[in-house]
Amino acid sequence: MYVSKHYALTSALIDKTNAGTLYLQSEQLADYQDQIEKQRNNLNKIFSQYHFLQNSVGLILLLMGLLILLALYVVHINRKIRRKNHELKRTNIQVEQQKEELAVANRKIEQATTRKLQFFTNVSHEIKTPLTLILGPLDKIAKELPEDSPLADDIHIIKKNAERLKRVVYQLLDFRKVESNKMDMRLTQVDLVAFIAEVKSYFDNMARNKQIVYTFKHDIPSVYLWVDTDKMEKILANLLSNAFKFTPDGGTVTIRLQDHTGYVKLSVEDNGRGVPPENIPSVFDQFFTGDKVTGTGIGLHLTHEFVSMHKGSIQVESDPRKHTVFSVELPKGKSHFDQTCTFAPSVTELSSGVANLNTKVMEDMVNRTYDYTILVAEDDPDIGSYLQKELKQNFRILLAVNGVQALDMLAKEEVNMVVSDVMMPEMNGFELCKKIKTDLAYSHIPVILLTALSDDKQRMYGIANGADDYIQKPFHIGEIKLRIIRLLEERARLREMMTSALQSPASTELKFEKVESMDDLFMKKFLKLIEESYSDSEFSIEKASEMIGLSRVHLYRKVKELTGVTPTDFLRNYRLKRAAALLRQKNCNVNEVAYATGFTSPVYFSKCFKAVYNIPPTEYPEK
Repeated sequence: MYVSKHYALTSALIDKTNAGTLYLQSEQLADYQDQIEKQRNNLNKIFSQYHFLQNSVGLILLLMGLLILLALYVVHINRKIRRKNHELKRTNIQVEQQKEELAVANRKIEQATTRKLQFFTNVSHEIKTPLTLILGPLDKIAKELPEDSPLADDIHIIKKNAERLKRVVYQLLDFRKVESNKMDMRLTQVDLVAFIAEVKSYFDNMARNKQIVYTFKHDIPSVYLWVDTDKMEKILANLLSNAFKFTPDGGTVTIRLQDHTGYVKLSVEDNGRGVPPENIPSVFDQFFTGDKVTGTGIGLHLTHEFVSMHKGSIQVESDPRKHTVFSVELPKGKSHFDQTCTFAPSVTELSSGVANLNTKVMEDMVNRTYDYTILVAEDDPDIGSYLQKELKQNFRILLAVNGVQALDMLAKEEVNMVVSDVMMPEMNGFELCKKIKTDLAYSHIPVILLTALSDDKQRMYGIANGADDYIQKPFHIGEIKLRIIRLLEERARLREMMTSALQSPASTELKFEKVESMDDLFMKKFLKLIEESYSDSEFSIEKASEMIGLSRVHLYRKVKELTGVTPTDFLRNYRLKRAAALLRQKNCNVNEVAYATGFTSPVYFSKCFKAVYNIPPTEYPEK
């Protein structure tokens, strides 16, 4: 089938008349099209930039919104913080107020505790005086009483309980020192086996009386440990005392010592009453006595403190009525002790030669009569009467009831020594001692202070005021006698040495009222050397140091301390004093006096003379 083709053209008919025109129009349209494309591309770029800027503005606005929100949040937090700060300030003020209230309450508690401790101390001191009157006569009666006397057992019981009371008193004083942190450690290396055996022997009589099986078991022949012997003795004595106290007659008490690596373990076991389980955590607390238990409640507390001071530990295990064991573990060596501890050399009774002492000389001294007058100042009539009765066997005794009366007696009587109590009315012993030592008329009289005070500071205060000796109550009367005798005999010996040393005529101008120490003897030797050598112009302090046996530095320090001037000035002033004496005789001119007193230049002598006496030597004889 035939279909006719017909194409209808919408363009104009092109012929040779319009072809050029159409061509040009076509070219122009192409150019327009290119320009349009370029404009479209530019427009697209502008749109891209516009969209970028639009997005950036959106992001910036978003960030600004976030910043505004953050700023609002910061303001909110800041207000919240300020409110918290105000609350904290109010809380801090309240805390400070509470802290101040607590501090005030703590000071009150400390003051109350101090008063309590002072009360215990005062009670202990009050007990010491009657203890002195009990133990002194008891010792005398026990020595003089025949062994077969029917009173021997009673005297033994009285003495045992008096000694027990004495231990309680010293426990109270130790407790005061521990609570006040005034307890020092003096460490010595000892054989613990021998040490325990010695302490064990203290309770042998008690074990025999109560028929208690009393043993010391150890798996080593000896072990050396650094301990404070006084505190270690109290540790073991307290544990043994408790064991015997609560063990019935016929029971057992066993001491065990076991050696371990790095430490030793000491235990005391008994089959007595024991410690109830509920009391074990509190058994080492101060003043804890448990149920129906007598005592002060400080013995085990002190034991615990003493063990802690040795850097050890103590435990207790108890099955009442079957066995009770107190175990102490002590470390070996001494590296665990700090620098506050004092380490003493290890010395035993055997190595020091004091195991067997010859007491004959001591007994002869105590039994002899002496030509000395002793003034006793004691306000307690019983103590005063006791001292007078005992001391009058050896000395002439004067008795005063206080320091004021003692000073009156010193003015009227020739007294060789004062023995004074510390705590007296009107004038105490410290004041009396100070007045004696600062009065030239009495300063040569030695003073012994008797006191129930145990504080080291008080003892040092008494010595600082010039006390020659310091004895604590309860005292042994034999010790009092020996100390009096030794002090007075030493004074007499030193005075004899001084008399022998000061025989030259030149020493008559130097007055010495007393000899008190080795420093006085040194000054005698130094003065005697200067008296013999001052006229020698070659004599110097360097030679003096060689002749005395001291270095020049030590001589300088010693003379400066004792006289207030250097040795060189002392020698120069002594020469000037002798020169003045020669000038007063008017037998020599200035030059002769200068050379006679050891000066090598008359000009220098005149200069020194005028500097010391404010007058030239040529004018001195006339004025």
